[in-house]
Amino acid sequence: MSTHYCSIRQLELVEAQFNEKSACFLRNYIEKNQTEMKALNFRGIDLRHSIGLEMFNVSVCSLSILCQLDIISCKLSEDMSLCLGKFISNQLKLKILNIQSSSLDGKIGENLFKTLSDSCYSLEKFSLFNTNLSEQAVSLLGMTISNQTQLKSLCLRQTNFAGRIGKSLLLCNSYVRSTVQQFKLSLTEFSAIIDTELGESASDQSNFKEIVCKDINFDEDIKENILQKLNTTCVSVEIINISSTEMNVNTSEILIIFICNQMNLQNLTLCNIIIKNNGIIEDKLSEDINFPSSLHEVQFQKCDLCIVKSKIMGRFLSFQMHLLKINFSNMKLEGNVGENIFKGLSNNCSSIEDLNLTNVQLCQRSASYLGNLINRQTNLKILCLKNINLEGLIGVNLFKNSNQSTSLKKLCMSYCKFDSEMTRHLQKFIANQRKLISIDLRNTKLTDERGAGEIFHNISATCSLIEILLNGICLGEMAANKLGLFISYQTNLKILELDKVKFEGIVGENLFSNLLNTSNFIRKLDFRNINFTTTLASHLGKFINNQKFLKTLILKGNNLKGEIGENLFKSMSSSCCSLEIIDISGCKLSEKTSSYLGKFLSYQTNLIGLNREKIEFEGRSEEFLFGEMKSLCSLIKKLDFRNGNYRENAAIIILKFVFNQSHLEFLYIENTILEASDGIGRFETLPLHLTEIRLKGSVISEYLASYIGKLIGNQMKMKELNLSKAKLEGRVGENLFKNISNCCCFLKELDLSYTKISSQAAYYLRLFIEKQTVLESLDLSHMNLGMEIGSTLFNNLHEHLSFLRKLSLQKSILDENMVRYLGEFIGNQINLYMINFGEVDFCGNLGEILFSNISSSCSSVEILDLSNAKLDSTAAKYLGIFIRNQYGLKTLSFENTDLSASIGENLFWSLESSCSSLSAFNFQNSNICHATAPCIGKFLSLQKKLRVLNFDNAFSAEIVGERIFKTITEDCCWIEYLNLNHICLNEQSAYNLGKIISNQRHLLMISLKEINLNGSIGGSLFKGMFGASVEAISLSDIAIDFYAVEKLGEFLKSQRIMQSIIFDFKLDSESKNHLLDVISNLQYNLESFGLDPNFNKE
Repeated sequence: MSTHYCSIRQLELVEAQFNEKSACFLRNYIEKNQTEMKALNFRGIDLRHSIGLEMFNVSVCSLSILCQLDIISCKLSEDMSLCLGKFISNQLKLKILNIQSSSLDGKIGENLFKTLSDSCYSLEKFSLFNTNLSEQAVSLLGMTISNQTQLKSLCLRQTNFAGRIGKSLLLCNSYVRSTVQQFKLSLTEFSAIIDTELGESASDQSNFKEIVCKDINFDEDIKENILQKLNTTCVSVEIINISSTEMNVNTSEILIIFICNQMNLQNLTLCNIIIKNNGIIEDKLSEDINFPSSLHEVQFQKCDLCIVKSKIMGRFLSFQMHLLKINFSNMKLEGNVGENIFKGLSNNCSSIEDLNLTNVQLCQRSASYLGNLINRQTNLKILCLKNINLEGLIGVNLFKNSNQSTSLKKLCMSYCKFDSEMTRHLQKFIANQRKLISIDLRNTKLTDERGAGEIFHNISATCSLIEILLNGICLGEMAANKLGLFISYQTNLKILELDKVKFEGIVGENLFSNLLNTSNFIRKLDFRNINFTTTLASHLGKFINNQKFLKTLILKGNNLKGEIGENLFKSMSSSCCSLEIIDISGCKLSEKTSSYLGKFLSYQTNLIGLNREKIEFEGRSEEFLFGEMKSLCSLIKKLDFRNGNYRENAAIIILKFVFNQSHLEFLYIENTILEASDGIGRFETLPLHLTEIRLKGSVISEYLASYIGKLIGNQMKMKELNLSKAKLEGRVGENLFKNISNCCCFLKELDLSYTKISSQAAYYLRLFIEKQTVLESLDLSHMNLGMEIGSTLFNNLHEHLSFLRKLSLQKSILDENMVRYLGEFIGNQINLYMINFGEVDFCGNLGEILFSNISSSCSSVEILDLSNAKLDSTAAKYLGIFIRNQYGLKTLSFENTDLSASIGENLFWSLESSCSSLSAFNFQNSNICHATAPCIGKFLSLQKKLRVLNFDNAFSAEIVGERIFKTITEDCCWIEYLNLNHICLNEQSAYNLGKIISNQRHLLMISLKEINLNGSIGGSLFKGMFGASVEAISLSDIAIDFYAVEKLGEFLKSQRIMQSIIFDFKLDSESKNHLLDVISNLQYNLESFGLDPNFNKE
């Protein structure tokens, strides 16, 4: 290899698996042979301990020519982080350093940045994403950044800099060098303690070209301070993105001034910004202020503007003479707000090419000004009006005022509401678009005969469309006739989608009778779920037959039995012979229909995809289908023969067809009866390049098992083998695995769930698994691994297989004879990512033997499922030790697992403080007791990355909730989804829970179901929650009185980003009226509001 090698400039190592020896070999190879390498990318690799020490050992490695180094989703350790830091520092020409989602907790980050802060000075771009750093590590990070004299781009995303940690980062004012041009902060947490330092740092910046601040929870005084400091020196920004945040009036005014100062601004994004109304808003900007006029793109989606702010925005937009792209989606543009914005834009702007108004709210006046704006655009190419109510004068004013626009290429109006009055003006608007190539009218309701026909009337020859999307529209007879004429003139049409359109009777005939001799260049046709008639089928068949360039035909979910299918496929001949994909899944076929279909498919020499899943074959129809398909059709890549019970003659015909597929990669024979016969014996001679075989749920005879084993053994490229629920009892499994040769050794996934095998079959199965060099997923769920089966399977298997990523043993039966071997096997899996122990019984000595035999080498598990598992106190103790060793654990589930008494205590005491990286924790139905509660609270306090917490029915005693919520600290503050259904609260625990909720910085959803919130309990909960920002709340079957409803109302009034409210509970009249009055006067726009019928019952 050292003699003959290629020159590599960039090397990407994605999810590669190394040991100490191979890491050393790779380092030597790169160092000696790759003298021109510029970029090195490590992604998803375990670099801990000796592997990383060998890979980055600078005492023997002189590699120093890298310009870019990426370390993404890698596992690092303390002992190798110093070596990594020295290796990076040795790269004297390093310009780009990107560290994402890699473990930098504790000493790892400290060691790395300590080395970098001393000797790394050449970076131009530095990105740090989704890391959890200690205060000391952040301080060293700040020094590292401040040392970069050439730094131009700094990106800090999803990193916690709150409190003292942020103070450590910003100790020196040169934290962000004045050379930086691109500065990105996204989902990064700051707090008021860093106000002065960050402001002073901002005041040094004069070269900023790009500023991105998304999903950041700045305190209000920090925002004002930073913007005021930036306003003094920073005037050359080209890109600004400030999204998903709240600000008061003061801050918004300072932000506007800052934006106005950027005379080179080209791209402005202000999405999902809530301006809190603290009194009367005044326009403090003077009339003669000079706004920047260099913008090319603006995005204001989901911004909530008052009249005054819309007036300022209108003035600002009136200066833009070079604007190309605007996004106003999800904005409320009714009344003066829309008028101010569109009127301002119309003054000088005529260069817009892309205008997105998805889901905006318009009124008659604002629609008129929008029409004027569209009318002025000389080069408008894309107009998106998706999901807008255009009924009445709104649509009339819009299209009446924009009827001079002629440059559109793409028009999207899906899910819009039309009426007959506005469609005449829409028709004129479309008729003027001579360059239109795509029109999207999906799911628009054109039920009015006159209105529906007006859209397509007299515009037939004015444009040449490539794409027409009409899925789900409702057509009458007249509309269908005019639509047919319209489509017939589209000589360049390549995509026509009409799925879920009702073509009953004369409607379909009117449409397709106009298309018989035109529009023959279509590439894709979609006719799923259509109600065919025999005449319509004949017309449609002739229309399809004319398509000489058709690549994709979708007929999914249609009843094609009898004359309908016969007329359809009988009308198709060899004229249409370029199909690559046909989808007939879910169709109903009769014998004669299948014969015509088979004949049509035999002409398709380029066919690579045949989806026949869930087809209802009548009688011998499947035999006729494949009997008619000739050898010309031989390029299919995927074949699906699920749920079949084949006679010998049919099986032979099908096997002939399968054998002829020289490019077949996927073969599914699920839930099929495969009995012995001479014809089926040809299984072993099937194509040799399959990558996936599924025999899930199939019944296999002893005789046939040998042939299937030989077939599998011949597949040198196979990556997935699914034998789930296959009948492998007795000698079937033995014959199958015994006949698999050594050629099949590259499996990545092996599924044996729900199978029953003998100990002899387990022996041959182990030999088969031992051959697999890249196996990543092994599913042994619902298997009986007791007796000698498990011992035979796992004995010494760990010596041959060490790179599994997923292991499932859900509801498998274990015994004492095999758990030691299983533990040794798991302990040797250094890359194990997911383990499913759901419904496994660990009582007795099973848990202790299993977990005590898992070595510390297995420490990379990120998902651990123990739902419905049975534990005793001893098993819980050793399980805790195993979990404690998983430094990167992200998801842990104890759903329906009893954690009462000493079980929960032993488990969580064993965890101590090592496991702190969880993002999802499930306690549903886990029966937590009061003794375990404080341990759980302390454990949750360590979880600074927790996003999902499920307490559904986790405890039934009030004291449990009191002790849990009392001990959860403010460090646990990133929860997004919180499930509190069926728990029992008292006044104190409710208040503590409310404070925890108010501490969450990015809460998306709270669910409260079947909880007593009467009186002071509900009052304390909602009082504690005051100050929280929540996007959605669901209250179902709760008990609540007027006092608690008042507090709930106060909480709802305080919200600014709430998008969804669901109420499903009973209230008395007084409480109900009060709550509805609160909701009707909310100062924000809900996207969804659900009231169950129970809500209206007293």
